[in-house]
Amino acid sequence: MSARVYAREHAEVERVDFIHIASLSPRTALFQPKSWRVRWGLERLDSTVGRVAAHALAGSMGMAWDLAPQVIAYGFAEVRTDYVPEWNTRTSMGAGASLGALWDVNARWRVMVNLSFMENSHALLGVQRSTSIASRWTLNPEHALVLQGQHTDKGAGSGTDSVSLQLRRYF
Repeated sequence: MSARVYAREHAEVERVDFIHIASLSPRTALFQPKSWRVRWGLERLDSTVGRVAAHALAGSMGMAWDLAPQVIAYGFAEVRTDYVPEWNTRTSMGAGASLGALWDVNARWRVMVNLSFMENSHALLGVQRSTSIASRWTLNPEHALVLQGQHTDKGAGSGTDSVSLQLRRYF
């Protein structure tokens, strides 16, 4: 779950993930596994009627490679669909790609970078490019703190920067 605090001192839930699974399986000369991701949840999106809650479903297929003993690089082809009752079209479809790397600094600390591109069918979403860097500190096998900075560019000079601190629970 992610929340945003606004300048007028009120907060809103920005995103709730009911399912968020990523499987990164590095390729070797002997094994050629596929990597994949899936996400389903609610997310706030900009709209002509304000910020609306969208039902979001996204899936990715790709590959991962060991670059060094503690570094994995990955690439994904992604698809996404959003359902928003307030929109005339009700749905938006998107396709894109992402590239990134994970570096396990030690047993509890991981650094992550990601570049992504998504083109959406809904005019308000359009083309989105984002760059993020994050640091995850594992508290115990079930919990981790994640500090993330992200820049999202929606074209025509309308970029946004965000910083988030997340508490993640793993099952």
